[in-house]
Amino acid sequence: AILGNLVPIPFLILLLRRIFGWLRKSSWVGPKIDWLERRAHLKGRLVRKYRLLGLTLFVAVPLPGTGAWTGALVAAFLHIRLRHALPAIALGVLVAGVLVTLMTIGIIHLF
Repeated sequence: AILGNLVPIPFLILLLRRIFGWLRKSSWVGPKIDWLERRAHLKGRLVRKYRLLGLTLFVAVPLPGTGAWTGALVAAFLHIRLRHALPAIALGVLVAGVLVTLMTIGIIHLF
């Protein structure tokens, strides 16, 4: 699951802004792209403040709206280079995997 989560990340970081620029030309898709970009900038506040540590923590939180794909979106729009973003995202995915595994086997009780 961790490897499958990480495989598309380099492609997302490298190509996402170009693809969004191309899709923004569409009157139907353009507003949705603008919404996604605003969302990435809002979610990027923690990342902007702490850079790579923030990106790692953002990806490590196992909640909807966080994770590797959203982390790649944030990294792309904050102009974090692939060679810096990929290890931070990978570490975040590993931490999230450990947390979810511990919750699943009952070691960590949230409620």
